[in-house]
This record gives sequence, C-alpha cells and structure tokens, in this order.
Amino acid sequence: MIREYIRFGSCILLLMLLASVVAGDEPAVAVDEPIGHSARYYPLTIGNKYYYKVIRTDAASREYQVKAEVRNVQTVDGKDYFYFFAPGADIRYLVRRDESGVFMRLLKREIPLFGISFNVHLVPELMFLRFPLTVGDQWSQQVVAKARILFIPVSRTIEGRFHVVDRQVLHTEAGDIDVFVVNASLGVANQSMANKTFSYGANVGYVKADAPEDFTVLVGYRVFDEQTGIWIDKTPDDAARYK
Repeated sequence: MIREYIRFGSCILLLMLLASVVAGDEPAVAVDEPIGHSARYYPLTIGNKYYYKVIRTDAASREYQVKAEVRNVQTVDGKDYFYFFAPGADIRYLVRRDESGVFMRLLKREIPLFGISFNVHLVPELMFLRFPLTVGDQWSQQVVAKARILFIPVSRTIEGRFHVVDRQVLHTEAGDIDVFVVNASLGVANQSMANKTFSYGANVGYVKADAPEDFTVLVGYRVFDEQTGIWIDKTPDDAARYK
C-alpha cells in the first residue's frame, strides 16, 4: 500500500487522466508578440468544460474519452479554489489563481492495486504555474501530501521542479492553440523524480500532457474568455462520448 502511494507521489502533478490527438503537423513556432496577462493561459470560470482523449501506458491499444468541468468554488483555509471534476475517471482537484501564479490544494487519484480513489491534500498549496509566464523561468517547491488510504493516514514530502521550456502553436482537433510548455520533475523528496511535460493554452488552459503513465491532449472545449466576456465554444461533435 505504501509503495503504491509513493508511486502516486512521483506523479503528483498529473492533474487528470485526460487526452486527445494532436494533428499530424509538427508544432509551429508562435509569432513573437506581447503575451499579455499570463492568467489567460489558465482561465477559471464555473462552467468551463474540456474534452480530452487519453492513451494510457498500461493500455496503449485503448483510447479513453474524458470530460472535465469546473463545477463550483470551495473555500479551504480561507482561500477560494475552483473545483475541477472528471466524473468518468473519478478524478477531481482544487485549484486557484492569483497575480503570482496557479496553485493546487487537493486532488483525487486512484490506487491501481486496490481500484479505489482517495483525496490527497497538499500543504502548502503547490504552485505549478508561475507568473509572468516566461520561457526559461525555473522554480521548485516542496509540499507535504497527506491522505488516508484504507483508513490509514499517510504523508510524504513531495518535491516539484518546473521549467518553462518553450512557447509554441499546437495544431489540435480543437484548432491552433498558443501554448507555453512546462517541464516538470516530480516525486517524493530525495527519491527518483518522474519527468513530465505540460502545455497550457491561451484562453483555454490545460491542453496537453506527456507523462510516463499516459499521454493527454485536448480535442474540444467550452471556456469563458475572461478578457472579452464571451464563451468560446469548440465542443466536439461527438461530445456525448466523453464521460
């Protein structure tokens, strides 16, 4: 059991089991233009919906369709967090944003060995995006991950190291998206780290993840544009398949 939790710790920032297929072309270099507010690379509004396809390493021949939605706002230790929920995968997390970056406070994951999910509380909250988003920026942080697994309290010190490595335009089924690419090394402190790559898109948010356990990319979304006050609707035609 403890071994399974340590395995979880090594992938603490894989936010959801989500994915999609990137169109065949290689990512193009984004036009050099003012970035504007970094916050637009992680929009937060109740009702935002995302559609992903996932290819898991342990089931490479199967493609998963997952829908995630911002359901509500919850207050933890005096701070308001947006509640993301992917019901089909039984995964959730709490995240907030301020002028300094984007933070995670709680996530729910499954223990593969037991087939059950559990809540993991991060103390303090983990900054996984730092503003202003700038290619070359690096930061690191240690947090304590606390959970109860089969009624047994477990805690581990988790370390995250982050590096903004690129800004690109990704060609996806949801259209071309301007993204920042972040490499993350994550794991239990003083143990081996798992290397992952995440992409966050302008006026979209979480677009793509490439991790040892699965590959994720966006295929559609309906997100509120906080700058224009308009909903951007790129819901896929087969949205009913995404659970």
